[in-house]
Amino acid sequence: VATVASFNSAFMCLAVDPDDLLKSKVRPMVMALPETWDETIVLGQSKIGDLAVFARRKGKEWFLSALNGAKRSRQIKVKLDFLKRGKYSIDMLKDNLQDPLKAELVTKTVQRKNQLTIELAGGGGFVGRISAVK
Repeated sequence: VATVASFNSAFMCLAVDPDDLLKSKVRPMVMALPETWDETIVLGQSKIGDLAVFARRKGKEWFLSALNGAKRSRQIKVKLDFLKRGKYSIDMLKDNLQDPLKAELVTKTVQRKNQLTIELAGGGGFVGRISAVK
């Protein structure tokens, strides 16, 4: 799912059985991904062939994506200073480090001043959907 959030393509495709996707807990995140973006920011941790970290905006919603190009797992810290002031809810689709075939869905509240710590499996990814709390 992180590759779909990170790459631009006229045809987005996930290599999964559609029936499995319809039953999956990742379905809401996949369904929320827009076809086009209003803004894309390549974040400072990114290094070609090693790590890609993007903040992408559609309307008032932000998506944070990370792709680990390394075979080893790693932890990264991402500043959220691309957000405006206020409180936000982030729905995070994260790697399960014990079982790479499973993902974890976690929600938390963040602000512009926060740093987000992300654990990435070797070759893994992360997607976060960030919405303002009303």
